[in-house]
Amino acid sequence: MVYNNRGMFAEEIINRSISYFQGKVYIEKRELKIKIIKSQNNDLIVGKLLGKSFVDYFGFYNQIHFEFEVKQTEKEYFDINLIKKHQLEHLKNISALGVKSFIIVYMYKYDKFYVIPYLLLQQYIDDANRQKIPVEVLNKISKTHEIIYPGVINFVDICKSL
Repeated sequence: MVYNNRGMFAEEIINRSISYFQGKVYIEKRELKIKIIKSQNNDLIVGKLLGKSFVDYFGFYNQIHFEFEVKQTEKEYFDINLIKKHQLEHLKNISALGVKSFIIVYMYKYDKFYVIPYLLLQQYIDDANRQKIPVEVLNKISKTHEIIYPGVINFVDICKSL
């Protein structure tokens, strides 16, 4: 099976989860800054990105500020190169300020979401300049979350583990 939607499945689950846990956890998806250049036939819009994006989401839970990036893979490992350098830099900078930062990786093969704290991710990268995280390592350095309700993961549990 080939997944060419570049993260749309995982983000759809995250977005449904945000709606489901509304009022318990505040999470917002960052919007890309785009300048619309022209519209064609009301079906196609041509635009230009105005700058680099940060990470996908930010939020608050019990007065804790957090930010995270969402990725997905069909492989048996997570390729760290899927995270853009400026996104890693953003996670590093906000982590240094006390913001809880992490990556959520969805692995199709295991039908699980892995929540990887930024500091553990960076430690893994720094150790021998690694670029891939096998699922065995993900099981050690992250917390796994399964879909608990049709199309929903438990954001309260994720936030409590921060």
